[in-house]
Amino acid sequence: MTRTDMDDAVGRALAVVRDGVATLNDDQWAAPSLCEGWSVKAAVAHLVWRVSASSREMIDDIARASFTSRQLNPSHAMADIALSIAETRSTSELVDDLTLISRRISTGDQRGSSPRLLETIVHGYDAAHPIGLRLRFDDEATFTVATLARRTASRDVRTLLRHRVLAASDAGWSIGRGDQHIDGTAESIILYLTGRRSIDPSTRPVRIIAPLRPGAPSPGFA
Repeated sequence: MTRTDMDDAVGRALAVVRDGVATLNDDQWAAPSLCEGWSVKAAVAHLVWRVSASSREMIDDIARASFTSRQLNPSHAMADIALSIAETRSTSELVDDLTLISRRISTGDQRGSSPRLLETIVHGYDAAHPIGLRLRFDDEATFTVATLARRTASRDVRTLLRHRVLAASDAGWSIGRGDQHIDGTAESIILYLTGRRSIDPSTRPVRIIAPLRPGAPSPGFA
């Protein structure tokens, strides 16, 4: 993707998340997300912070949160930041934040980037997946994120991808190599690559494409 293409991709992805969460009721906002210990609202708050803050601002925020709560682990500090934002911002304000950030990135006032695209799509799924909300991102964007997620996937996942092909039947792309193909959705494959437990709703009976232990990864970088 060119720089302009990436700006457009991140802006559109943020708009997809915004349109999805704007439909949620209070119970859904308060429901658990795929990130352990986080509600859907906290996952969206984390996304807003990760995509809107500059690298310098993130470092300053993490340092401040680490000092305040005496956290040595940056992931724990980021969890504190997300929970603080979720406590101080209403759900409608978070939706407005997503709208503003999407507009800024789409118009070039703020730069998009592949890490921001990954954060938007993965944490969008974190918020939406467990409450049954299906976010439909652009096919090229999900392929870009899957390619990025593969680089930092766990050893078990990388081993599987050396012998299996995961095919996103709803997005027209695949990742991995080998003679055996496993069909799934773009969502289920990305969640698998990033260590989430995802259930592919397109198969009956429901087939778990990410055979991980129950639970979810610790909040932090996607």
